[in-house]
Amino acid sequence: MNHSELSLVEIAAREGLKAAIQGWEKVGHLIRANEMFESMGMESYAADSAIPGHPFVEPGNPKVDEFVALVVDMRKSSARLKTHLSGTKVKSGFQRIYYETSALLPALAQTALFKNGHVTEYLGDGVLILFKVDTDNRVQSVKDAYNVAANCVKTTRNIVNDLIREQLDLPPLDIGAGLSMSQAL
Repeated sequence: MNHSELSLVEIAAREGLKAAIQGWEKVGHLIRANEMFESMGMESYAADSAIPGHPFVEPGNPKVDEFVALVVDMRKSSARLKTHLSGTKVKSGFQRIYYETSALLPALAQTALFKNGHVTEYLGDGVLILFKVDTDNRVQSVKDAYNVAANCVKTTRNIVNDLIREQLDLPPLDIGAGLSMSQAL
């Protein structure tokens, strides 16, 4: 990634974390009061449709296209959820995961956009990113997705880790990525 792209990823991570900290200050006491959340895993939820090349998805009007799918997620987030760290600026595992994902997910989304990858779902501690395959140059489509995956796992992770260490005294997080190319309905 070039300097401008690195800056945009850092801004996305900082804004996500800032919003999470502000939100936690307003409602965190409600969540901490409910111990059930401390042992819960993160649930999947769908975002507004952002399928590349398909701005509208209409029921009863199915379409088939070819995509490279990239899934990027935090490793061992359940263990992080259950781990309480003394000497940090977080009080619970849930607060920790909330802050980490609030910095990580927008940074991953921003990284994907540089190669026309679009987050179509947020999967708790990760994202599903689709790249529309250029039928005239499938190899380049796969290379673009691979480069985004590499940037997410290395550069974006480092930006987020620097941020959570600097602002919250948290240890680094690890992320992984998987790629697949196929038709989708």
